[in-house]
Amino acid sequence: MKVERVLALPEGLEVTHIEVIDGVLTISAVSTQPSVCCPLCSSVGTRVHGHYTRTIADLPCAGQPVHLLVDVRKFFCESRTCPRKIFAERITPFARPWARVTTRLSESVQSIGFATGGMLGARLTDRGIGYKRAG
Repeated sequence: MKVERVLALPEGLEVTHIEVIDGVLTISAVSTQPSVCCPLCSSVGTRVHGHYTRTIADLPCAGQPVHLLVDVRKFFCESRTCPRKIFAERITPFARPWARVTTRLSESVQSIGFATGGMLGARLTDRGIGYKRAG
């Protein structure tokens, strides 16, 4: 069975490395999307401008917090009329643009907060699912 299926990662992400660092399960992955569209004009980007590593927190696995290190490519927009000249590929709906947590982790934390009424939910998430609040 493929690691991507066990971790329930979306199509288009391929795991390259897994290790435990300071009690955090760190999963490195690369995007393998065959085509990427500009978010403004929807033209297909073919020329790679560069790449960067995006760190995203995910649901815990076997009681350990999970951080995904996703290598995301940046592309040139081929449309001359598009105001966006360079764009990064999106991994939606798995994670929203600029989000530091996956959609499924965000929804889980939100559900706990709604069900428990706020601060009790915050204490539960700190203890149970490995999600730490900022600040």
